[in-house]
Amino acid sequence: MVTVLRELVLEPLAPDHVLRVRSFPTMQPMGLRVRVLGRRTHDAPATA
Repeated sequence: MVTVLRELVLEPLAPDHVLRVRSFPTMQPMGLRVRVLGRRTHDAPATA
């Protein structure tokens, strides 16, 4: 997951989506759908 987040630009499909997390047995997002926008360029810092 770290590699995906470091290398790709992701955007939620629904901009007003409220992230809910199930925490047992491990944390997992519930109902989160994302769009892959492209690869990050490493010469600029990542923005949120």
